[in-house]
Amino acid sequence: MKEQITPLPPIAQFILTRRIACAALALVMFTAAIWGVAAGAVPLLAVIMSFAGLTLHMLTPALFALIVFGGGLIYSLQVAGIAALAVTVITGFSLMSGTVFLLLYAILPALAAVSLARIGGIRRSAQQLALGLFVATITALLAGAESQGVDMHTFVEQMLAPIFNTLFSSIPSEEQAALTSIVEIQTMTAWALPGFLAFSLWMLWWMDVLLARKIAVKYGFYKGDHSEMLMIRFDKGTGIALIVAAALANITEGSVQYIAISTGIMLAGLLALQGVSVAHLWLRARGMQMTLVIMYLLLFIWSVMVLPFIIVGLLDIWFDFRRNFISADGGK
Repeated sequence: MKEQITPLPPIAQFILTRRIACAALALVMFTAAIWGVAAGAVPLLAVIMSFAGLTLHMLTPALFALIVFGGGLIYSLQVAGIAALAVTVITGFSLMSGTVFLLLYAILPALAAVSLARIGGIRRSAQQLALGLFVATITALLAGAESQGVDMHTFVEQMLAPIFNTLFSSIPSEEQAALTSIVEIQTMTAWALPGFLAFSLWMLWWMDVLLARKIAVKYGFYKGDHSEMLMIRFDKGTGIALIVAAALANITEGSVQYIAISTGIMLAGLLALQGVSVAHLWLRARGMQMTLVIMYLLLFIWSVMVLPFIIVGLLDIWFDFRRNFISADGGK
C-alpha cells in the first residue's frame, strides 16, 4: 500500500518556493538568538524568548537542508547568498558575520543534504559536516590566538579565565581541596574545549540535516537514501586518523599536540556514536528495551561509559558487527 503523503501547508509552500521570502525566514531564524535581549526588562519573558530564539537559531542549518531537498542545491545557494547579504548589512556591513552565516549555516548543511540523499550518504554527510565544522572551529581559534599574539592553547585559557575566576572568588581561600578541583577542571576544559566544541556543533548540525530529511519525507518532496542514523559506519580513514591523532598527542608538544588532542576528541566522538549505534541495534534486535534505556541513562550520567563505545565503534570499521544481527532486526 502506498504511503499517504501529507500536503505541505500553503504558507510553508509560499515561503519555501520564493527566494526572498525564504531568505527572510533564514534571516529571522539566524538572528532569533538575540530575542531575549529585547525582553530583558521582564526576566521570565527574557528566559523564554532566549530559549525559543536560540532553538530557532540552531535550526537555521535545517532550513537550508530542507531547501535543498525541495528546490535543489542551486536554489539553496541563491537563497543563502541573499540571506548572507542581509546578515552583512544588519551587522554593520560585517563581512565576517556574512561569511560565517554563508559557510557554516548555509553551504555546509546544504552540501551535507546533497550527500545524504545519495546511496550511502549517511556516512558521507556526517563526515563532510564533521570536517567542515572542525576546520572552522580550529581556524576561528587560531585566528583569535594570532590576533592576541599567543598560541591557541593560551588563547583558549584566556577565554575561560573570566568564568573560572568567578568560581575562584566564590570559594574561601581555606577550601584548598575545592580550589584544587577547580584548577584541575579548568586545565581539562582548556585542553578539551576545541574538540568538544566542534563535536557539539557537528551533533547539532547533523541532527538538523536529519530533521530536514524527516520533514521532507513527511511532505513528499524527498527523493534519496532513507538509511537511518543507527546505520552510520565511518570509513577506515576515520579510524586511522584517530590512531594517528592519539599517537601525535603523546609524542608531540605545543600547538601540534593541542591540535592533535582536539582532533582525537572530535574523531572519538564520531566513533563513540558509531559504537552506540552498534549497541543500540544489537539490543533492539534482541528485544532488550530496558537494557537499552539503562545504556543511555549511564551514558548521560557517567561520562567514562563512552570509552567502551569508542572502542566498539573503532573495531566496527573493520569487522562490521551489524551484519551479523541486522537481519534479525529487519533493519528497522
